Amino acid sequence: MGKTLWKSLTKPWLAPLMADVVLCRIVVGVCAVLGAASTLGIPVWPCFLNSLTGLPCPGCGMTRAVTALLHGNWTLAMTYHPLSPGYLVIGVLLASAAVLPASGRSRLVLAVRSVERVSALPALLVLLTVIFGLLRMGGACSNAAVTKPPLWRSWNHGQVSGDSAGTSQPHNN
Repeated sequence: MGKTLWKSLTKPWLAPLMADVVLCRIVVGVCAVLGAASTLGIPVWPCFLNSLTGLPCPGCGMTRAVTALLHGNWTLAMTYHPLSPGYLVIGVLLASAAVLPASGRSRLVLAVRSVERVSALPALLVLLTVIFGLLRMGGACSNAAVTKPPLWRSWNHGQVSGDSAGTSQPHNN
């Protein structure tokens, strides 16, 4: 059973995503919009888990971390999310697959598929992200990505202090 679970958890997912050009372009487009908005300081996608509970999700801070990497600020990126370099590599691979002609995309997909079969690196990165998120939720890792109080706390604060506007806004990834 353990071997079957491991096989299903480490099943290649990046190469199939890169091979589906339409889905790949949608993912790259959404990530580009989120990244541009984050760079401009525009809140686009509030983290539901953080907004509701105040706890960081496993990917909390990833958008800001990748933005920091793109600006060359590795220290800040590691503060936001230590696994961000791996996701930047995945982003570059997806962006490449989204714009390459069919022949170039096919060669790239084959190369990524062989790496996934041998090492399961993309799946391991996702698994490490979940583990890191659980450790961060439990307080064992830095919660630097979380900067705003949860909505329920701000609602409660608004009732206590008479401020019914609830001035706290949700945290953005």
